[in-house]
Amino acid sequence: MKRERKEKILVLVSGGAESLRWMDEGCDAAREAGGELYILHVEQGSSMDLEQMAALQEVAEYGGRLGGIVCFGCGEDVAAYVGGFARQKGITEIFAQPPEKERKSRLAAWLEGLRELLPPETRLFAGPEWAMGS
Repeated sequence: MKRERKEKILVLVSGGAESLRWMDEGCDAAREAGGELYILHVEQGSSMDLEQMAALQEVAEYGGRLGGIVCFGCGEDVAAYVGGFARQKGITEIFAQPPEKERKSRLAAWLEGLRELLPPETRLFAGPEWAMGS
């Protein structure tokens, strides 16, 4: 008997109002698919300071209210961290909130690098200008 794959939706967030909107979209996708919702913030570097953690408190609380599994991490290579997380959790779709401080050209390169680190069956969706999945 063939077992259907359960959808696992990952929303990458950086904080703020846009994060909440992306979490809503990820939650809708998870509900439609009867799947699980993961929310992840990865800070570049080896640690996160208290100010950064306080700024992400709203994200964590909102994600929890949506029924998501909220995770935080730190790493020098954010794309590699996300790729490893996606493999470990069996993520099937990723909604990537474009970082506000990145330029479009750098963001496109970052997303392409991330795509190369993901399992082949994982679909990646980003801001409408940089949509890479379908």
